[in-house]
Amino acid sequence: MLGNAADLLQCRPDMQAAKARLHVATAEMGVATADLYPRITLGASAFYQTVDSRSLGHGDSSLW
Repeated sequence: MLGNAADLLQCRPDMQAAKARLHVATAEMGVATADLYPRITLGASAFYQTVDSRSLGHGDSSLW
């Protein structure tokens, strides 16, 4: 038995290539749509600054 027509179409190399091109085009449209909106990034950093190792961890040695 050969299968149905849809199964036969999916096996063809030209149909597989067309499907791959469709996936690429869809992804590019998604990227282009996302580029219409602003990007917001958040960041934070924390570090300690001390000249004396005994004061490490105290409130006056931490900066935000």
